[in-house]
Amino acid sequence: MPIPSLAFMLVFLPTCLILYFLFFFYRPAQNVILLLASLVFYAFGQTVYVLALLLSMAWNYAMGLAIATRQKKGHSSKALTGIAVGMNVLLLLAFQWINQMLAFLPSWFGCVAPSFQVLMPLGLAWYTLQAVGYCLDVYRGEVTAEKNPLYVGLHLAFFPKITLGPLVDYGMMRRQFTERQHTIDKFSRGLCRFVVGLAKKLLLADQLSYLVNYIFTQAAMDNTVVQLPVSLAWLGLFAFGLQLYYELSAFADMAIGLGEMFGFDLPENFCYPFVATNMTDFWRRWNITPLAWFRKYVFGFLPRTENQDLVIRNLLITWIVFALFVGGFEWTFVFWGVWNFLLLLAEHFFGYAERISGRFLKHVYTLLAVLLGFVLLRSPSLYTAGQYFASMLGLNNNGFWSTLLPVFLRENWMPLGLGVVFAIPLAPKWNALAQRPGKGKSLWRLSAILYPVFIAGLLIVCMVFIVQNKAVITPVY
Repeated sequence: MPIPSLAFMLVFLPTCLILYFLFFFYRPAQNVILLLASLVFYAFGQTVYVLALLLSMAWNYAMGLAIATRQKKGHSSKALTGIAVGMNVLLLLAFQWINQMLAFLPSWFGCVAPSFQVLMPLGLAWYTLQAVGYCLDVYRGEVTAEKNPLYVGLHLAFFPKITLGPLVDYGMMRRQFTERQHTIDKFSRGLCRFVVGLAKKLLLADQLSYLVNYIFTQAAMDNTVVQLPVSLAWLGLFAFGLQLYYELSAFADMAIGLGEMFGFDLPENFCYPFVATNMTDFWRRWNITPLAWFRKYVFGFLPRTENQDLVIRNLLITWIVFALFVGGFEWTFVFWGVWNFLLLLAEHFFGYAERISGRFLKHVYTLLAVLLGFVLLRSPSLYTAGQYFASMLGLNNNGFWSTLLPVFLRENWMPLGLGVVFAIPLAPKWNALAQRPGKGKSLWRLSAILYPVFIAGLLIVCMVFIVQNKAVITPVY
């Protein structure tokens, strides 16, 4: 079920909240309601795939108990853990392989066949990673194997985070199944956060997507008569960087906000990444929880060694696996992973901090490095990525200026301008000023009056966009 939809906003969410708080006196009943609501949310529009989710719940619940039982008896559970993890990964890879095979079957048999794809189940990668993390945590003794299947199911299926995260360790979720707190302040804070995420999606990411789709489609057409000018190529890449950030951070904000409305505290997934001054800092701010997962469960499980060369090899493996998770079995994503790996390696070994002086230059370098990598994320193939790079550098006899540039800027000045403004940490600075003694009190009172009005206005505008069916339901990459 798309979150920016009338079905979710006017039916699903209000019904879920009413039923949930009717049982404010009995936490187990609230957990059951959340699990049932999550299954309904997941089954909406793709009922068949809810079976895969239920299978994952049952498998990981049973394997967690089996791993713990074997360890209690003093036996090695390494092989059993490998089977548990392998079946989870196999479920994820199966859908990728099926689509790859369907794409190549006509060429294998020398025939022409209509294009056909198996739809990937909603959030399959996200709940698979959480299932793998649960089994590995039980194996390492970081959590106790769960005896209540409801908790394992709710950990995997909790609807606010099943689409695009954040990824949460089972230990963090397990405590909140029984100990979470509900307050009016927490609910209102979550509601505001949810509305902000909704606005990011509808008013920024979706509006920028029209510009991005047009420019990248023109670049992929490989038209030898009309080439993509340099100015449009750079505008498209800049707009895509903003679109991708607001698309991903919007779902993170909505998940965190919805979680707070139901009493859960979910971790942050983005922290103003475009203010970073190096690639290490950027990746501490962008997709925080998935990268933390891969550091813990991929890099952390590779053989530990003091050999610097082997450490570098492990880091390369981690980045390639992460890239495959992000985009599937596409060479563009593999090269994107290698690109980030090489930049991080270069910063570490060539004295980046000492060689580049000045925060502005470091910021420009980081922004440029990130955006160049984004070309690979957005391009359907390495060839089209190469063509786009060539257009950016003016190597396609494409010229610099385009008469469409002022038209695009005039039509998209608001999402572009607001996208730049809200990518800067202005809100934390305002809050810091408002919390200062003295003059800060007046700023705090002003915020207390204006912020609810601002959020109410955002919600009204978002509902108008949803009613007008302006929500763009497209893949992120």
